[in-house]
Amino acid sequence: MTKRKLSAGMMQALEETKSVAQKIEDTQGKRFPLEYLPVGDIRPSPFQARLDFTGLESLAEDIQANGVLQPILVRTLPGGGYELVAGERRLRASKLAGQPRIPAIVRPLEDRQARLYSLKENLERENLNAYEMAHAVIDLVSLSLGKETKEVIQLLSQRRNTAEEVVTSAEEALGILGKDISLPGFQRHYLPLLQLPTGLLEALRSGAPYSSVMELSRASEVQQAAWLPKVLAGEWGVRDIRQALKQEKPARATAGTEKDIDLTEEFRTLRSHFSAKQLAGLDTRKRKKAQKLLQELRALFETEQSPK
Repeated sequence: MTKRKLSAGMMQALEETKSVAQKIEDTQGKRFPLEYLPVGDIRPSPFQARLDFTGLESLAEDIQANGVLQPILVRTLPGGGYELVAGERRLRASKLAGQPRIPAIVRPLEDRQARLYSLKENLERENLNAYEMAHAVIDLVSLSLGKETKEVIQLLSQRRNTAEEVVTSAEEALGILGKDISLPGFQRHYLPLLQLPTGLLEALRSGAPYSSVMELSRASEVQQAAWLPKVLAGEWGVRDIRQALKQEKPARATAGTEKDIDLTEEFRTLRSHFSAKQLAGLDTRKRKKAQKLLQELRALFETEQSPK
């Protein structure tokens, strides 16, 4: 834990996380009997940020020989079926071992309880990777300020004029996780991980190098689809991706020569026609589209300014 005195909101978030997790663990196995569930009936947790699943083969071999020694924790879903709360490595290894069923404790947990339990597990781990750490920081800030995670990500993406309470809460979260990382460093290198496309997140889950995946995120969807298999196969690294991107740029520039426009003048025109007040007056769909375009423009500038 950090030596810095925490804000009331962060203290409350930590206390609630600890309290909910303790209640779940105290009653586990007492009021809720052990069940053996089909592995295919259990959905992954939307709150689980874990990406590192190294050593699954060894665990799968152990499960084949001795079975699953510790049951997983799942919750029932309103529409039927089950959702994982804790034990993703055991579930994945059981599938890998070809086990049709897995021992589980089934509990009727609400979304917030399931989320807090997943956060508690992440806070107790010492080997969080970059994505897991970023996820934990956003979770802590979200709980501390009572804001949705998407809103927190959006607020922290605004590197300038970020609200003081958001800055304070994010710095507290980094301290709680024991990370000697500045907030600007977190915003620059870790926050973008939470906005990666699904395909690149799955690549991280599969063991693709963090640096290669982040470099690949600069490419178009078509390029990502073509180059990702080479990254996963170990044929391409960061230098290969950068070289491929450089080779693509001249081709795009040549193809677009006849349609080039004065971007400076275009930007001046946009600024003269639009204001924050007009943006706020848009309906929800148009406002979301405008926010997405602004985020893409910001990401473009940040990519060009990043160290090579």
